[in-house]
Amino acid sequence: VRVKWVEGQRGPGLVRSRLVCMQFNFSLRGDCFAGTPPLVLVKCILSRAASLGQDRVVGIWDVSCAFLHAKMDEVLFLRLPESLCPPGYRGRCLSALYGSRRAGLLWGEEVAVQLKKRGFKRSRGCGQLYWYEHEGTLVVVLVVHGDDFFAEGKRKDIDWLGTVLDACFETKLKAIIGAGADRAGEFLHRRISFVMGRGFEYQPDGRHVVQVAEELGISEASSVPTPWVVGANQSPDALDLVGSEEQKLYSSSVGSMIYYSIDRVELQWTVRSLAKTLSAPTELCMQRLRRLVRYCLGTLHYVLLFGFQHNPRHLDIFADADWAGDARDRKSVTCGVMLLGKHQLESYSAGQQVIALSSGEAEFYSCTKAIAHLLFLLYVLKEMRVVYRGRCFSDSSAARGMLGRLGSGKVRHIHTRFLWVQERLR
Repeated sequence: VRVKWVEGQRGPGLVRSRLVCMQFNFSLRGDCFAGTPPLVLVKCILSRAASLGQDRVVGIWDVSCAFLHAKMDEVLFLRLPESLCPPGYRGRCLSALYGSRRAGLLWGEEVAVQLKKRGFKRSRGCGQLYWYEHEGTLVVVLVVHGDDFFAEGKRKDIDWLGTVLDACFETKLKAIIGAGADRAGEFLHRRISFVMGRGFEYQPDGRHVVQVAEELGISEASSVPTPWVVGANQSPDALDLVGSEEQKLYSSSVGSMIYYSIDRVELQWTVRSLAKTLSAPTELCMQRLRRLVRYCLGTLHYVLLFGFQHNPRHLDIFADADWAGDARDRKSVTCGVMLLGKHQLESYSAGQQVIALSSGEAEFYSCTKAIAHLLFLLYVLKEMRVVYRGRCFSDSSAARGMLGRLGSGKVRHIHTRFLWVQERLR
């Protein structure tokens, strides 16, 4: 396998050089997948810190050369540069070198081995979630995303966790956020701040918005009050296809907005509508993209507030559907927002796979997806002996009626693969 040096600017006058191998995917393998935790777990940990008292803090660590802590478990030879190896020789890879196909998986398993040795338990529902119990009390909750660690607990417990991580890996403490500690820190490029007397603030990564605005040439444009306008006046060439260069710009810009909208509930419907036109964008699509970016530029300071609250008893999700809203294929759109008390944990906007023949059917499909999201988090929390009662809210009486009975009833054309939710509610 060939290798190369990858260099990146890490700060003023500081360049990091990393030796990586280039092991290409020439065959299908099922032993290379390394998952990452969903953001809903990160927000759930943040919500827990704000719900169990004002003495809770959040800790963020980074592991240096994380993958190299794991050992390579297969025979892999490297074509090293002449400065590292005599001519005609090859080097054998003993550690999980960056760029090897199993590096991410081996690093994840190394984390599991080291933490389990020290009494941590690993979630079966999400392999990147760990927790530590003492005398039946949940002390620390930890989530691992690549080489970044994010944990919640009391200050003395977070300090103890830091010593554990230092004993296992070469770590760097980025921040301990909370009362009597740091006021802010970054995790996955999201800024997490502590506001005395209020709670924690979660600010999405806005760098992609600024970059897209520069590429579109609208960095100095004024902001607009909404990301989308229905029925706006169209220019005569609004339906003309854009050129090849503009199409590349449109695709990359929409991709950046998809990433940004994960944390912004009011953008998700608009971004989804723009993403549907990636194959053949028109001038109207470019106009809508510019409007979306202008709205985002004016709202970069928006944050999710995880305010102090009493530990709630219910985990709620609100489901809704836009029935046959797309005039081209008449498929409905599903949306949902999950709340733990007053804290927003997750939101989404997704197209339905089948064509619903009534608004009640569309709402039923929307509730089915919402309950699936709800059950996942309930199951993961139950592993840690954190029990909430799940509730799904819908404004459709027809959907609630279909959820409450057993079988399709008079709606015989409904897809049976969605009827599992009826048994779960019994």
